[in-house]
Amino acid sequence: MKKRKIKESRLTLYKEDYPKTINLETGDLILYKRRGFLGWLISLFTGSKFSHVSLYYESRGINRRPMVTEAVGNRGDNSVRNISFDNSIYEREWTYLKLRGDLLKKKEFLNDLSKLSKLKYDYKNFIRIAFNKNLEEDTSKVFCSEYVAFLYEKYHTLIDVNSQMVVPGDYLRNKRLLDLFDVRKLVG
Repeated sequence: MKKRKIKESRLTLYKEDYPKTINLETGDLILYKRRGFLGWLISLFTGSKFSHVSLYYESRGINRRPMVTEAVGNRGDNSVRNISFDNSIYEREWTYLKLRGDLLKKKEFLNDLSKLSKLKYDYKNFIRIAFNKNLEEDTSKVFCSEYVAFLYEKYHTLIDVNSQMVVPGDYLRNKRLLDLFDVRKLVG
């Protein structure tokens, strides 16, 4: 069986704003290029230029707007948060992967977003993966790619991957994760 992998150089990187021709939908994966020392460190250990991921969705109600849900650990905001897409890409380079078909259980996902924000960000699971250490697992604390993999695991019907072992670059290298996305519609 041939290994499936996306070359990072094939992906178009956007800076801050994005062309309105991009049709992002709930469940699409946003990948962010490394930034700062922590981003560089994450990239070093994961072998990817992407050091952060989030999940795109459109808020419901009268004021529908593009949003992302992500696990972050900066500026004292060590939590899962839901912020506007425009704020998430501010002063950042980013790209995206398009979720295949309508495989995400969107209604359940959108209903549970407020519950999921009770999760906290923690880098310890990342250290466990990077250094192959047996640290105690705490499922109430997650890092970005682990959180997004958890969402795909919970609200998607096709994924079979250990969300606690996923790092940002895995979305471009792991066949089970790549099968979630329509790689024929790659940007670039």
